[in-house]
Amino acid sequence: MRVRPFEAADLPQIAALWRYWFHDKVLEPDPDLTALAGRIFVGRPGHDPEVPSWVAEDDDGRVVGFLGVTATPVRVDGEIRTLAGVFPSVVAPDAPTMIATTLLRRHLAGPQVLTVSDGGHVKFEPIWERLGGGIAPTASLRWVKTFRPFRWGAGMTFEARAAGRAARPLWSPLATVADAVARRLRPSWFRPPARPGD
Repeated sequence: MRVRPFEAADLPQIAALWRYWFHDKVLEPDPDLTALAGRIFVGRPGHDPEVPSWVAEDDDGRVVGFLGVTATPVRVDGEIRTLAGVFPSVVAPDAPTMIATTLLRRHLAGPQVLTVSDGGHVKFEPIWERLGGGIAPTASLRWVKTFRPFRWGAGMTFEARAAGRAARPLWSPLATVADAVARRLRPSWFRPPARPGD
């Protein structure tokens, strides 16, 4: 395995990894994802060649891991330095999981003054912490407003089990009725706010 800076020619393989992990488990390039990766990582404002994105490739030259990095100039103590933002790494499904750690370690050895990440996946958090990173719990809170709370709760409870999925014809109508009653009793709780002009 070899770790090297990202090149524009890697975009289709990176898009294939994104598609596999974030979309439909198909390891094929997607033109829209390829274009998106190009907009983010190629020729962007503030690009810093000393703080690149990283790829890991196997002995055949196939990209088996990617750590996307964006760099932004910031002023620290009167000097212009670099703030790096990293996307959680993606690794080919048949590749060793240690590739994610290797990619992040290579990035953290760079000249940036600070590295931040939005996390993206719970599997990324332990790697981040083992390499000296910290997690901001308050900034990591995610709020969700449910408009069909009983259907959502039943789905979260039952859909993870085969027996629950098989019983969907029983619990789904009950959850739908419970949501309708809840909306009738507390309409302001379970309806989205009106948009201007509605």
